[in-house]
Amino acid sequence: MARTRLSNMLQILKQHLILFLILVGVLCGFLLGALLHETVQSSKDPPPKELAMYLSFPGEILIRILKLLVLPLIISSVLLAVAELDAKQSGKLGRRTLLYYLITTILAAIVGIVLVVSIKPGEANVKATKPNEGNIEPADSILDLIRNLFPDNLVDAAFSSVKTKYKATAVNYTFGGTAVHSNSSAEDMFKMISSKKLNPWGFFSDRNATEIRMSVKYEYDKVEKVPGTNMLGLIMFAIVFGYILGQMGEAGQPMVVFFKILMDVTMNMVTLAIWLSPVGICFLVAGAIVNAENIGDVFESLALYIGTCITGLIIHSFVVYPLLYFVFTRKNPFKFFSGMIEAAITAFGTSSSAATLPVTITCMEKNNKISPKITRFVLPVGATLNMDGGALYEAITAIYVAQLNNYELTFGRILLICIVATLVSMGAAGVPAGGLVYVIVVLEACGLPTDDIGPILAVEWFLDRVRTAVNVMGDCYCAGVMGHWFQHEFEQGSVEENEIVFNHQKSEQTSF
Repeated sequence: MARTRLSNMLQILKQHLILFLILVGVLCGFLLGALLHETVQSSKDPPPKELAMYLSFPGEILIRILKLLVLPLIISSVLLAVAELDAKQSGKLGRRTLLYYLITTILAAIVGIVLVVSIKPGEANVKATKPNEGNIEPADSILDLIRNLFPDNLVDAAFSSVKTKYKATAVNYTFGGTAVHSNSSAEDMFKMISSKKLNPWGFFSDRNATEIRMSVKYEYDKVEKVPGTNMLGLIMFAIVFGYILGQMGEAGQPMVVFFKILMDVTMNMVTLAIWLSPVGICFLVAGAIVNAENIGDVFESLALYIGTCITGLIIHSFVVYPLLYFVFTRKNPFKFFSGMIEAAITAFGTSSSAATLPVTITCMEKNNKISPKITRFVLPVGATLNMDGGALYEAITAIYVAQLNNYELTFGRILLICIVATLVSMGAAGVPAGGLVYVIVVLEACGLPTDDIGPILAVEWFLDRVRTAVNVMGDCYCAGVMGHWFQHEFEQGSVEENEIVFNHQKSEQTSF
């Protein structure tokens, strides 16, 4: 009996070894950071920030490896998702299923954005101050998004994106109580003030210096290229390329095989990086803690961040999904939910939509009486494309990092975060601990730093499981809606049943 229990424990440990190692890395990182915090903060030479950089160096290498793999992973996964989708979808059922998943993913990103902007978890631990970006007009922000959707050079899009630049002009200023008008640039005006050339009386006193007031007007200057991957343009190219490739049928199969191999190789490299992540996460967490003047601010900010994510996931699961189900079917959503509890619990335990798929199909067919002709199309497609929890998590994380660094949350940046989080989550490949990769994708695409994600990675393992449960619930509700719309049509044979073909593989892929 004891030997059997030991064997079972070893089997469980083997299945969840990476999770166990990440938890150990997180714990060691917190302990190491707490032990070294006072020593680092009291250091004069080298300064605390430099010591924190040395301590975070192994984690920096992990982030660099993951960023290296972002481009081939995103291109191949999104392209294949679109190329293979055309062969899997079936007429009206396929179109409505995809539209439903797209709507719920966009709503998830919006819910996350509204919550994180309202709660502001990052403001509990602001790390830096960024200059005002010039109050970019919403119209220019939308134009920048459209420009980036259509890059003029695919290779250049891997290194830069375009952005509207504004010129700051000093309209007027008061100096020593006297109003003076000027058309000089704000930068030139500040230089003149600092060089004491503005004093009309020939002297410059501290009293007068404190009385300087300036009004600045921002005007359109030009559209310029800025450093950073144009992920939006690359994703758009991959979507169009994949769609046309899917339309080519057999003629396009060699190219499909090429991208499949590329994705498999990249995913294996990501898996290798994930096995190194416990060490990297340990030092990232330790570096973030020793770099903070007040450890309490770090924990307060992280607690607010976790609370924001969990709140968003709960709202999406128990408000948005049931409301959509009721609107589309006029049936009791909570009665329907009782039939999927087993699938949701299994998803939380396995952290994999793919591994949960047999349980999900069984729950829908036996408990909620959905036709197998619907469940065996809608649910596998959902396990591949429906990543509402990921979209919500990515949107919250991106804005949280922007708040940590005091970046101005302009309309354009928020809109970009919403779009990128939606597209990236729907094209996300099933890789172990995929949240590590796709958070970096969104941050890079939105021009946000990746240096502050150490504490976030410390809680990623838990949030990943909650997200997976939300994703599976979304798949189930979609099957319920499609069952309401198409149940009688399938029974009457009016839908082209023979077109519904989907051979899912019961592979142990972690759903993001």
